[in-house]
Amino acid sequence: MNGCSQKRSTVLMIDDDKDIRQRFRNILEKHGYEISEAENGLAGLEMVRENQPDLVIVGLQMQDSDGLDVLKKISAISAGTPIIAVAGSRMASTVAEAFRLGAWDCLLRPVADLSVLPDTVKKVLVRARLIHEKEADQTRMTGQIARLTEGLNAADAEIDQINRRLQQLVKSTRDLSVCVNVNQFGARLLEEFGRHMSATGGSLYLAEKNGLRLVHTLDPGHAPAFIPYPIRSGSIFQRALAEGQPILINDVKSCGSLATSGWYCYRNGSVLAFPIPDETGRVSGILSLHNKKEPPFIEQDKKIGTILASYSCEALKASRATEALQESEEKFRSISASAHDAIIMADSEGKISFWNPAAEKILGYSCPEAIGKNLCDLIAPEEYRGAYEALLRHPPDTEKKKLVRKNSEMTALKKNMTRISVEQSVSSVKLGGKWHLVSFIRDISERLRTENETRRLEARLRQTQKMESLGTLAGGIAHDFNNILTSIVGYTELTLNDLSENRRAAERLRAVLKAGERARDLVRQILTFSRMSDQPRTPIQIHLIVTEALKLLRSSLPVTIAIRENITDSGQLLADPTQIHQVLINLCTNACHAMQKTGGTLTVTLRPVTLEQHHVKKIADLAPGPYVKLMVSDTGHGIPGEIMDCIFDPYFTTKKKGKGIGLGLAVVHGIVKSHKGAITVESTPGEGTVFSIYHPAIQKECAIPIARKAEMPMGTERILVVDDEKDIALLEQQMLEYLGYRVTAFTSSIEALRNFRSDPDRFDAVLTDMTMPGMTGDRLAREMLKIRPDIPVILCTGFSENMDRARAAVLGIKKFIMKPVLLSDMAVAVQEVLK
Repeated sequence: MNGCSQKRSTVLMIDDDKDIRQRFRNILEKHGYEISEAENGLAGLEMVRENQPDLVIVGLQMQDSDGLDVLKKISAISAGTPIIAVAGSRMASTVAEAFRLGAWDCLLRPVADLSVLPDTVKKVLVRARLIHEKEADQTRMTGQIARLTEGLNAADAEIDQINRRLQQLVKSTRDLSVCVNVNQFGARLLEEFGRHMSATGGSLYLAEKNGLRLVHTLDPGHAPAFIPYPIRSGSIFQRALAEGQPILINDVKSCGSLATSGWYCYRNGSVLAFPIPDETGRVSGILSLHNKKEPPFIEQDKKIGTILASYSCEALKASRATEALQESEEKFRSISASAHDAIIMADSEGKISFWNPAAEKILGYSCPEAIGKNLCDLIAPEEYRGAYEALLRHPPDTEKKKLVRKNSEMTALKKNMTRISVEQSVSSVKLGGKWHLVSFIRDISERLRTENETRRLEARLRQTQKMESLGTLAGGIAHDFNNILTSIVGYTELTLNDLSENRRAAERLRAVLKAGERARDLVRQILTFSRMSDQPRTPIQIHLIVTEALKLLRSSLPVTIAIRENITDSGQLLADPTQIHQVLINLCTNACHAMQKTGGTLTVTLRPVTLEQHHVKKIADLAPGPYVKLMVSDTGHGIPGEIMDCIFDPYFTTKKKGKGIGLGLAVVHGIVKSHKGAITVESTPGEGTVFSIYHPAIQKECAIPIARKAEMPMGTERILVVDDEKDIALLEQQMLEYLGYRVTAFTSSIEALRNFRSDPDRFDAVLTDMTMPGMTGDRLAREMLKIRPDIPVILCTGFSENMDRARAAVLGIKKFIMKPVLLSDMAVAVQEVLK
């Protein structure tokens, strides 16, 4: 935003939270906006009245003011000013009311990512500018239409009046009616006078603001082109102007009171002068005659000239009206030629009589192609013909009033038979005693595309905000759940190691341990979906994962649902096994829900396929080649066609409240797309649904390492353990003691630091949690490393947005591990840092 060339947009922030106002001010001023603040609603309303800001941001959670009432009053004070409401994340009803009261957009507090604020402000200001420009364009065009219509009506009325009067002219003045401009009229009029008066000399002057302008002369050479005011007192022209009556002088030499012009070339002294009156009776010109063939001029000449002069008044008026009409038509054609909207004129039958260049550009027909055609036949699609005819129909009672219909959005047909969205307004004008319709058509296809794109971007923004909320929720779940799993997995491992003879109990505990590891992987998958974590992909045998998942699923299904398996060894995939497992579980769970009431058959098919070019044309985003096809089908109620396009949208669900949140198929879709695969769905209501997943196969199979149980490294070193949760601290102490280490455990990071400071060389390594009250794990590590730079530190966390392996390494932390930690992983990690 360049302040030298463009006025900075002004933004008023009304909120009693000073910190919010300062944060908003900082980022908006960086983007070039001029910011003003009000700490309460009363002050904000006063600033709106006085300063008229370009945009207002209103907090809905002010203590001393009702944010909704402030918003409502701003809308009443300045209806066109855009308003952005700032509400709490749990104020859905308040947000809805804010939009009803006039809010243009809404931000939810806390605003974690302030980068959305400038984008939101810019979007709202652009929308406001477009609305203002549209209104200005409509006002300007309406004014132009009105002025053109009034000009045409006025000219038409004037022509009607002139035509009625011209019919009364005598035969000798008929030639005057064909004059199209004042100069032509003046020459014809003077020649008619000269013919009727038998004069060979004379001149015609028309009155202007500063004098008399010569229009024509019968004997060029003596008459000046312009006679300025004031006219010489006592002269013939001065008397004609002053008296407004014809003047006859038989002999200018014998008329002692006459002031002569100084021209003495008259062949005789007889002169006639006729004032030419306008419609108001004022003198608009003077016609003078001299040098009669048979002098002198007589009274009869004066009477005949007076009659001709009276007729010439109407003829002059007609010439001037014709000139004005031609000028008006020229202006109309100039405006219509430069207009961006199509301007089309048609008679009461719809026959086109005018077609401007914009109409050619928008609709494709040239002017010769359009003139004479019926407007509805030319541009109205068959299904919209009735709407066009209703818009263009002229009511019978418009004989005394003009018709105006504004801004009807319609579909028009171009010459090449393509359809475009248009905005059409219609006015009527009376020409030649008949009503004509003037249609103004604007191509709004681009505007609608822009509006649709704006709505799409708004939807994406809302979706982004939902995903941010989901990510925050996932982080909280991951931290707490991983802490819980730490105890479950750790104590299960320790108990397994203590069992020696009870094989049944050991098998059960191994099942518990396996479920805990699956839960750990599921938490990692939740973080992956919320874009907080990335999972590595390795070559896998997918048929083994599918078989394992179906075994897990079989025990949870009701007896009314049968499982049919068609599983073949389909080679290897490069994938995350946990994600593939989740895809299958989600699809099978949905299928079982569809058969919950009636029962049925769940069929899972896995087989390799090779897709050719003609196959991939029907499946988006795939290239020809080898794939593994996973099909999950059911015999349930099917998916209605009207919601088929929505089933992969996040938060879309057909389940009752409390039965699902609408993320299952969204997760499936995201995982499949991230693996460069594709998913299709076929469904027949009442018969069932088939989901088909295509995953790229590995063309050259890789050796899959076989996990072998290795001896866990042991040790006798001294380890300092710090975790604020007593159970986890005790578990980690027992795990390390099982591995042979000597352990000192603390549940307070501050106490642990005090103990370490008293004897830093007492410990060989430190194992600390990340998220702890009083002092976080990273701060504890920094303090310990200041005291003893060579102390190996292992940082352990359930989840942290502020810490990862790279950041830990920068701090000097030797190892960063995620909870829950298996005993074997703990053993390896401790040995690595001790080396």
